[in-house]
Amino acid sequence: MIRRYKIEREENKDKNTAIKEMCVWSSQGVFISSLAVMLSYLTLAFMNIPLFGDAALANAIGIGITLLINLTLLPSIVIILGDRIIWPLKTFNKKQDISLFIKIAKFNEKNKKKLASLLVFVTLIALYYVFHVQTVLDIPPLMPNSEVKEATTIVYSKFGSSINPIYILIETDEQILTNSTINPSVLDFAYSIVQKIKEVEEVTKIETIVAPFGDEIKDINSLLKNETYRETYLESIKRFIGKSNKNFLVLVTIDKQPFSIQAIETLKKIKEKINELNPKYQIYFGGVTQTSQDSKEVTDNATPLIISSLSLIIMLLLFIQLYSVLIPIRLILTISSGIIWALALLYIVYNMYLSLPLVNAVPLFLIVTMLGVGVDYDIF
Repeated sequence: MIRRYKIEREENKDKNTAIKEMCVWSSQGVFISSLAVMLSYLTLAFMNIPLFGDAALANAIGIGITLLINLTLLPSIVIILGDRIIWPLKTFNKKQDISLFIKIAKFNEKNKKKLASLLVFVTLIALYYVFHVQTVLDIPPLMPNSEVKEATTIVYSKFGSSINPIYILIETDEQILTNSTINPSVLDFAYSIVQKIKEVEEVTKIETIVAPFGDEIKDINSLLKNETYRETYLESIKRFIGKSNKNFLVLVTIDKQPFSIQAIETLKKIKEKINELNPKYQIYFGGVTQTSQDSKEVTDNATPLIISSLSLIIMLLLFIQLYSVLIPIRLILTISSGIIWALALLYIVYNMYLSLPLVNAVPLFLIVTMLGVGVDYDIF
């Protein structure tokens, strides 16, 4: 808006006219572009994207407040200060101010076909890397060098995922433990589920009512009839049985970092093996690996919807502002190429060079921001 005021003054218009032109024309552009960015972040917030949804809402609120200030307080300040608002810049130095951009414009016009071909070529190459982008809720590797990161690395290297196992809750409609005896139907299922989980090679340890210390105990009910063994094993078995005595827990330790993509793939294998049993009981999965998978699935499923809806919103806003159908379409395609380049660069730097994971919502946050901010390039 200040830039518009400066241009109007350079055209020898009086201060009041320059301020009026600034408010009429620049305010429209500021309003539309800010609205596009706000809607971008609000779309992200309303889709309940883990972690970044709240940040997006905060950004939208901040942009709204900034917009309000620009449309109300800023013109008042310009009225009070007049030309002093652009001090120490010179008001009438146009040639020096835009000479570089004139050269860039002439170069673009002269080489438009070559530049367009180069744009398409680079975008196609970048698209190859975009298809390899994988995201996960893997926070520990991204932490700055500190005692916490060092301790986390040591714990995972020494104990694996045993500190964050996969939790499997089996909900039954039967009493599990009666007079120090495990319900035979539940017991058979417990043995079956342990055997199926063992078929997954990444599994290193299973703890449950038939393996209270990690090693499966054959015919555990016979063992519990012995008073000596019962005193040793019964309390350990009870810690896997819920208060209602109708559900029990299975703890599965794998040889993968629990937040990683590899851990999620292992969890999927475990689920597939358990589904082979056609279980009659209700089964629930928990733990940080399940949390990581849920977060990834929510983000992955929401991404196409957010991008498509946001693109339509931006096209509608540009149509209202510019009364053109082709310009919004061309803008979305241009911004999309920039998004592809940015995602490819993220993959090359983080995944390939630094061997670091990309947190689930980072690519989506980047896409939403670039779509919203990219509107400025056609409005101004």
